[in-house]
Amino acid sequence: MRVYYLSIMGEPGTYDPDVYRALEGGDHDGLWFARSFAHLPGVEIASVRVSHGDPPPAAEQADAFILGGSYNSVHDDYPWQRALHAWFDHLSETGKPLLAICGGHQLVCQYFGAEVTGVEGAPLAGTLPVDLTPEGQASDLFQGIENPAHFHFANYEHVAAPPPGATVLARTEVLPAAALAFEGGWYSVQFHPESGAESLAVSWAKERPDLAAAYREVETGKRLIENFLGTLDD
Repeated sequence: MRVYYLSIMGEPGTYDPDVYRALEGGDHDGLWFARSFAHLPGVEIASVRVSHGDPPPAAEQADAFILGGSYNSVHDDYPWQRALHAWFDHLSETGKPLLAICGGHQLVCQYFGAEVTGVEGAPLAGTLPVDLTPEGQASDLFQGIENPAHFHFANYEHVAAPPPGATVLARTEVLPAAALAFEGGWYSVQFHPESGAESLAVSWAKERPDLAAAYREVETGKRLIENFLGTLDD
């Protein structure tokens, strides 16, 4: 099984990569992902840095794709964001599964017609609970995960309402579309299942160091990623 991680950490110059200098791989979240899930048997992980100029991979290059989070707003309309919208067109035609995370979640929802707006009381940061809907509790994506489930958040914006055709799997009082399912094996989540508490904490090191203590290690993110990859065997 080959999985491609598409990094959209941010347009160079719009965030400070130096906050990640102590992490192996620096600010390359694709390398973090590969290291975190290298133990999975039969899974080969590759990555591209789309926000740094790499083109999105052809759908034929992998069995599934994971689109990461971003410092940038979907409203920035960078060329690589427009390229991803075009890539969604191609990917949807192939039937290949996709898991979109945080900024990736917002890009996918924007693609399907949703509005992305500011989070009330932003930033929303820390290891926080989400409520699984009945559909979420029945979904393969959340199998073995308790309800409410705790995940890592780091958000200034969110999806104001689920786009047409999406099924809500998880929500909170301020996030009506915290996790969604789409046709064709696509999922998107506002939180960060791919990241550990350390990488989220250091992301606030210079801007809001007080928020670093809001994160704690949980296993739910790891389980969700493994569940997503497990659906490929179905």
